[in-house]
Amino acid sequence: MAELLAQKAIWGEELTISATTFNGTFLPMSGRFVETPSIVIVQNDTNGAVILSQDGETNAITFVSGTHLVLDMQTNKGAADVFRFRKNELWYASGGVGTGSFKISYIYPV
Repeated sequence: MAELLAQKAIWGEELTISATTFNGTFLPMSGRFVETPSIVIVQNDTNGAVILSQDGETNAITFVSGTHLVLDMQTNKGAADVFRFRKNELWYASGGVGTGSFKISYIYPV
């Protein structure tokens, strides 16, 4: 009988930013991915729209209030075998001042 291979999954430190700090410009979130994420969960738990950016200049995607998005990067393939966000990537968020938090959670394999 063939042995099943298993890989452990670890939650990374959640990246957050409070809507009380928003001023209409891109602000860096609380941290970076410490490992290359396999699954990314984005949650807009603020009372307004939040724009997410990878470079602090480009509007990548807008999340309306209450939006939650799960990206399973393991199932996506590009030109390379692995299609994922990079380790140590800094994220930026922009919005109008408000209440609540914008969060990015992630899971990575070990």
